[in-house]
Amino acid sequence: MNLISMNNLIKKYEDLIGIYYQRKYENYYKKLYKLSKISYRLEIKQRNKLNKCKITKNEKKDIKKYWKNYTKDFKIYAHKYYVDKNGKKDKKFIPDDIYAEYIEQYYNNAKLAPAFADKNYFDLYLNGYSMPKTYLHYINNCFLDDSYKIISKDQAINILSNKESFVVKQTIGSSGGAGVRVCEKYNTDKIKKLLEYPFSSNLIFQEKIKQCDLFNKFSSSSINTIRIYTYWYNDEIYVSNSVLRIGVNGSKTDNASGGGLSFQIDDEDKLILIPRDILGRIDTEFIKNNNINYNNEKLYFMNNVKSLVKSAAMRLPHFKIISWDIAISEEYKPILIEYNVANTIPDINQIGAHPFFGELTDKILEEVFKGKKQKKEGLNTDQYI
Repeated sequence: MNLISMNNLIKKYEDLIGIYYQRKYENYYKKLYKLSKISYRLEIKQRNKLNKCKITKNEKKDIKKYWKNYTKDFKIYAHKYYVDKNGKKDKKFIPDDIYAEYIEQYYNNAKLAPAFADKNYFDLYLNGYSMPKTYLHYINNCFLDDSYKIISKDQAINILSNKESFVVKQTIGSSGGAGVRVCEKYNTDKIKKLLEYPFSSNLIFQEKIKQCDLFNKFSSSSINTIRIYTYWYNDEIYVSNSVLRIGVNGSKTDNASGGGLSFQIDDEDKLILIPRDILGRIDTEFIKNNNINYNNEKLYFMNNVKSLVKSAAMRLPHFKIISWDIAISEEYKPILIEYNVANTIPDINQIGAHPFFGELTDKILEEVFKGKKQKKEGLNTDQYI
């Protein structure tokens, strides 16, 4: 076999291998979303074992008829859950399982999510927006200052030694408040130990912000945040339901998965004083135990929160649905703590409110299930083979 024939054979082999692994790559994400759907479906089915409210046969029929217009892959579990938790029998509530496999997959590019979700790059993606001040970055076992310039470990120690307190976060692969530490009055020796044996190879060190008095009344141990969603439709960005999330029992984080509670914020920006846990159950003792005696507080800063997230969402067009965590400073100004572009399940934001997409629900579902699905670009095996 001559050299030209051999090269042609090698090229054909590389092409076949490339096609094979490209298919495996594409199928991986399809399977991942499907597994996510199955997981949420099983979870909501388990939650319903605690339910007391029931849906009548006619109500079930009406709900199923509505969803049949869009997909055959529908189960009634989520609607049973919402009826039990808020008494609303709205057929347009978005089930977690449907959202997980179909809606998020349609709007967000999971192939790019890990890179965009790295908290060490929020300062670049969202430069100019109000965020906690960054003291230093630790990326792939390398120290960099707040301007992304390489520094030594000793320089990093000196930077932190001048801080009365700071927050250190794991920037990749963390969720539910995991990988977050609040460091107060750390002396040089403690800082040296922290940097000598970091608990992750990717960390960010930031200022500990001071939140507004109103949020301190709910919990002063944690930085409490507003969880609010943005989504794109027809080249316009909308905001969906929002909640206030708080930590309880001295927790440093406000995540529901860590035992935190959430309060719905209604469409008129009023804080509805009904605390719910991660299962949607109402914690009737919380208000009494914390001497919170006002009712449905008007959050006048919500217009600024909405403007912030709608503007920031324009920086991330690969992700058409984003959940944002916004703190409120002592001066009652919004501070962007983080955003989420994967696994953005909206159940907590629907429990005490209306369906996630509101009046646009029909149009959104029409687009997701009947529109032309465009392939999300990511890794191309031709780059490596």
